[in-house]
Amino acid sequence: MQTRYKKWLLWILGLGGGLFLLGLLLSWWLPVLFKDKLDNALRESVVNASDSLYQISYDGIDINIPLGNAEVRGVKLTPDSTVYRQLVQMKNAPNDLFDLQAARVQLRGISLWQLLFFKSLRMGGVLINRPVANIVHDPKDYNENKPRKSPYELISKLLNSIRIDKISLDNVDFTFEDRRDTSKEPQKSELKKLYLDVTGFVLDEESEKDTSRLFFSDDISLRAEGLELPSGNKQYIFKMAELSFSSKDSTLQVKKVLYKPLLSKNEFSRAAGYAADRLDLEFNDIKATQVDVKRFLMDRQLFAKRLDIDAGLIDVDKDKRYPADPSRKSYLYPHQLLLKAKTKVGFEKVYLKSTRVRYGELNPKTDQRGAVYFDGTNGTITNLTNDSAWVKKNPRCRVNVNTRFMGTGKLNAYFVFNLASRAGDFSCGGKMSDFDMTKVNGVTKALAKASVQSGRVSKLDFNINANSVQSSINLQLQYDNLEVNVLKVDDETGRLKKRGFLSRVANNIVLNENNPREGRPIRVGEGEVLRAEDESFFNLIWHTIFVGIKDVVIGRGKK
Repeated sequence: MQTRYKKWLLWILGLGGGLFLLGLLLSWWLPVLFKDKLDNALRESVVNASDSLYQISYDGIDINIPLGNAEVRGVKLTPDSTVYRQLVQMKNAPNDLFDLQAARVQLRGISLWQLLFFKSLRMGGVLINRPVANIVHDPKDYNENKPRKSPYELISKLLNSIRIDKISLDNVDFTFEDRRDTSKEPQKSELKKLYLDVTGFVLDEESEKDTSRLFFSDDISLRAEGLELPSGNKQYIFKMAELSFSSKDSTLQVKKVLYKPLLSKNEFSRAAGYAADRLDLEFNDIKATQVDVKRFLMDRQLFAKRLDIDAGLIDVDKDKRYPADPSRKSYLYPHQLLLKAKTKVGFEKVYLKSTRVRYGELNPKTDQRGAVYFDGTNGTITNLTNDSAWVKKNPRCRVNVNTRFMGTGKLNAYFVFNLASRAGDFSCGGKMSDFDMTKVNGVTKALAKASVQSGRVSKLDFNINANSVQSSINLQLQYDNLEVNVLKVDDETGRLKKRGFLSRVANNIVLNENNPREGRPIRVGEGEVLRAEDESFFNLIWHTIFVGIKDVVIGRGKK
């Protein structure tokens, strides 16, 4: 009996030892086999899928058969310049050229059973560590209507399907060079810290037909830090501190947006050689919700139901010591600039919060800079777009704002832009009450060589209609106790000083101290302004309002 048990025990131990030895042999032989198969499959698939344009290389491959893990180190995907030139000559070159590398690519949870018996690549995750991507976008005319193979057609000879639970790109260094405009230098966009996660990736014959999936995935989310993008103008820099996006939530958020001039206000027009509008933009937070994800990722167009802009600065300044730009017939209005922009956008509603708007000029006659500004600006913009289909459906873009003029007077204003008008038609207006007129001295001293000694506005109501050529205004201004000083520049000191005689003439003869005057009807200001070629949008509005105010303050009856 004991002999029988010993035989069974020896048989079990022998079988176990044999299986253990076989496992050791397989653990040594299978990785080598699969490494060779994987190596051949990678190289062959890259060459075949790219018509020999690309080659893949790497420093090494490690495979863990029991866990289904693999790691590829020092991966590089490089284009063959000779093949690319040949493809260009044959009019068969792609629009985009890629140069990619990564320190490490880790594959987790690969199902060898699915791969061997069903030609299906199924894995739990892919982690790409510190990838560097350089992409050159140089579109070719012959590619516009050219039929292309689908992603599934490219893999179908080797695999029936690819399923990956999660793909992560960690700390991407991304450079995009745009060569669409051959008349200009290529525009470069750089993302130094980009993090990308793709979940639920499925590529098979059926997933191509699933319109609910984006790039064959359930969700694509990205976060980028320290973005520096081309501004389209060498005098500016365009930066974003952080950008985040989720296709599942259809939300795009940007923090700390800067569109900054590289030169100071005194140096900007000097470098240009003419009086140029210097634009300074800064916003703490911008958030787009219900984004059209496919248009954003596939067409690089931003369409959303809602856009929120929080805590911003819009500062426009002009140095009029310099002549007008000789190469420019006229300055475009904001809606005209929007319509000419290359990037298509569309927002049903834009909400502006806590923004400061400033317009300033440096007057060569006084050598001083005067500015009007609006603090704590809150408002809404409806139908902000440059898309022709949207414009055809609704050509009106309307802006409503509440703000504080010169930090004190509460102003309610509106703008209506006709997006379908070739003449740049727009209208605007505003209402303000209870305003101390001495608050405008910073503007009137520099730009009109006059200062307000006293005066209080009880009501201001104006409406302007304008186009690219001219503007007209109807203005009601009710005020009391207006007194001004006429100024001149002192030849010795260069400072402004009072002109006593002219000030007395202005207050006693020229100006109306009150409106309405006792026993007389309220005077209404009316006027027309022919737009100067170098007159910008903000300048024209300020100029037109000034003409209306002057008509009330100086006007006599219908003259």
